[in-house]
Amino acid sequence: LSIQITQRKHLYTFAWFSLGVAVASVLLIYTNELHYFMRLGYEVLESDTFGNVLVVKSTLLGLILVSYNFMLPIIAIISLSIHHQRVSTISKSLILIFIIAFAWTVLSVFLKVSLLSGIGLHVSISVLYIPTVILIFYGLFRYNFFTIAPIAREKIFDISTQGVIVSDELGAVVDYNSYAYDLFSHLEHPLELRKATLIDILGRVEILEIKYLDNAEIHRDVRIFNKGEEMFFLMKSYPIASKKKGLMGHICIFTNQTLQKLQADDLVYRATYDYLSKVLNRISFEKEYEKNSRPNRAIACMVIDIDNFKKINDQYGHRFGDEVIIRLAKLLQVELLPSNIVGRIGGEEFGIVL
Repeated sequence: LSIQITQRKHLYTFAWFSLGVAVASVLLIYTNELHYFMRLGYEVLESDTFGNVLVVKSTLLGLILVSYNFMLPIIAIISLSIHHQRVSTISKSLILIFIIAFAWTVLSVFLKVSLLSGIGLHVSISVLYIPTVILIFYGLFRYNFFTIAPIAREKIFDISTQGVIVSDELGAVVDYNSYAYDLFSHLEHPLELRKATLIDILGRVEILEIKYLDNAEIHRDVRIFNKGEEMFFLMKSYPIASKKKGLMGHICIFTNQTLQKLQADDLVYRATYDYLSKVLNRISFEKEYEKNSRPNRAIACMVIDIDNFKKINDQYGHRFGDEVIIRLAKLLQVELLPSNIVGRIGGEEFGIVL
């Protein structure tokens, strides 16, 4: 229950292990052939309040396993207390009820061992657990824990087409969704998010541009090579803070902008180069000419015109004429130096700056 509320998915292995310990303890206790591993014997004592009470004498293994199971509520209390500072007011009330319920579990064991048994009042531990059960069910139904809202929030988190990574105040990753997992597990050098930090994540991306906003948000344009494919993302980092404790962590959201980036690059290319000859168009050529036309600097400029180009189009067709333009442009690019500037400034005219 604590792991489900705090969404600490990396603790699920520990939860399954703890469940296995609990099941093993029950099997050892209630299996006739094996119960001696857990119990040395039994004693029936009289209680003024509850009548005859069965008192069990445990073995060392029994004490260890029972103690381990009693440690779980303490771990749950610590985990919930940390998570309590990071959630909304409604969620705080629900978590507080669970903290009280688990705290009563620990307190009841303490009362039974150190106080009640000492005064001869033998109470079954099951009776002492009744308030815990009542509080848990009250919290579950009072705050609609089983309704669609919490399930929907978790579903949105998992199916989001944005990568979401949550870190603590030290930068260690505490949660992430499926998109983020797929994104970083298919890199050239895969990253295991559940053991990673924000520094590890930043080390796996190429930062192209970074912006610091007034509300402490950080926007980074980053490039990632995923499965050998170049991808571009907007990485937004939002601080998680409270008035009492200050900075408590960050939420990083990766938005795929590969398509927008490719479209923007395509528009820039179309606005700069001639679509047919692949050299600079007239506007771009004139800008480059003006940029190089500085005082006290000599440059050479020439214009090349294809002779009888209209006859070529009329006799062989415009497609053949286009091929002539393409081949001339390639010839100029091959023969001229990389520092020279070539542009198509008219139908069959090319400009060159040397």
